[in-house]
Amino acid sequence: MKNRMKRSYLWVLCLLLSVMHLAGSAGAEAALLPEDISVSDGIVENDVYVEAGRTETLYAILSPEGAESEVTWTVSDEAIAQIKGSGETAEVTGIAPGETYVTAACPNGVSRDCKVTVCGPVTSVAFDTASVTLLKGEQLQLNALVTMGEQSCVNRMVTFFSNDTSVVLVDELGLVRAVSAGSAEVTAMADNGVSATCCVTVRNGDEPTEPTGVVISDGLVENDVCVEVGSSETVYAILTPDGAASELTWAVSDESLAALTARNDRAVIRGLEPGVTSVTVTLGNGLSCMAQVTVCEPVTSVEFDAAELSLPPKGAYQLTARVAAGDQSFVNRLVSFTSSNPSAVLVDELGLVRAVGSGQATIIASARNGVNAVCTVRVRELRKLVLPSSLTVIEDEAFMNDAGFDLVVLPVGCTSIGDYAFAGERTLLYVKIPDSVTSIGEHAFDDYAGGSHVRIIANEGSYAWSWAVAHGYEISGNVE
Repeated sequence: MKNRMKRSYLWVLCLLLSVMHLAGSAGAEAALLPEDISVSDGIVENDVYVEAGRTETLYAILSPEGAESEVTWTVSDEAIAQIKGSGETAEVTGIAPGETYVTAACPNGVSRDCKVTVCGPVTSVAFDTASVTLLKGEQLQLNALVTMGEQSCVNRMVTFFSNDTSVVLVDELGLVRAVSAGSAEVTAMADNGVSATCCVTVRNGDEPTEPTGVVISDGLVENDVCVEVGSSETVYAILTPDGAASELTWAVSDESLAALTARNDRAVIRGLEPGVTSVTVTLGNGLSCMAQVTVCEPVTSVEFDAAELSLPPKGAYQLTARVAAGDQSFVNRLVSFTSSNPSAVLVDELGLVRAVGSGQATIIASARNGVNAVCTVRVRELRKLVLPSSLTVIEDEAFMNDAGFDLVVLPVGCTSIGDYAFAGERTLLYVKIPDSVTSIGEHAFDDYAGGSHVRIIANEGSYAWSWAVAHGYEISGNVE
């Protein structure tokens, strides 16, 4: 009888302990309900930009840390953006340019509205400074003004990266950190390839700072500025060596033609009347530099030297945009160059076109007032000529002016390339030269201007490699 009573007592005790454990667990779970919620795109909270036709992933961040809950996602205007998701992640898709709000809500009433700006493709990116000097360990917030048609934002819709992370690091929002002495380029690039670059120089702090030279640059050309009447251009005083610093004094020679507003290492030149004047910057140690300033009427026409181009993979071509402004004319000035398809064809600030993928692109040279010219660039297959293995000597002028090939492959066993052998070849981009070649004519690859755009493919240490280096030719990797 006592044993039965004892077993009954133990059973009741276990039951009470189990109930208490369950109650404690329920209380613990209740303590993990969220007290607040925010929405992030992985970079910024509660403020999201998305391009029309594209999708961004959003994350619900619950607090306190460790809180768990179901999350319901809604959007206030589905004509602007649409949301799809469950739990703590969702995908927002831009439908049409405009602003709307996405709401992330928990069952216990905690919610957050996140502003969503839907915009068009990025059309321009510009840093607030073209160059900057920092001491090792310093940080600086760069600001990239991003324009998307009529909309704009700062440090959004772009990815920041440094071309030398041993010198400069940059985070997702453009905060730069100086790591070690040297120079690096920080780039802010949109998904469509539109970008801006800032040169960052890092000093240890113990280098000599006395400048030994100075030039004036508008970011493209040194000591030569073009500006339209009623428009402004920013120019920069670039001191050498890197890290040099000085007080600067700016002056314009004819204030009736151009107005000058200067601050430290930069000056803004505003065109007043057509004509030619000059801007001078003088350093504290007496060094100075003068830049010619041409003030012209607004651009009236832009014309490319070619309406269509075809380039082989990795090929390049320097476009020439002839710009008319009143009775004045310029080449590749007063216009900005863009590519409609940067994944296939890139173009730099001075009109140099490079084939980087497959397909085609429209290159546009556009003036501030919208006057423009277009050139269609198609990336085609490589046109290759493989010379026969029996050929050991390429005579003088052997292929002179013979157009039609991008790449010429010389056979193993060939020993000599004669003078002017490939001179005047407008389309020839690459010549693959074997180690057996021991003689190359001085003008073997000259173009019509006496220089050459041909790139040499050769093994390092070979005669052809040494000849190319000595004669200033670009050495390329294999392009086949």
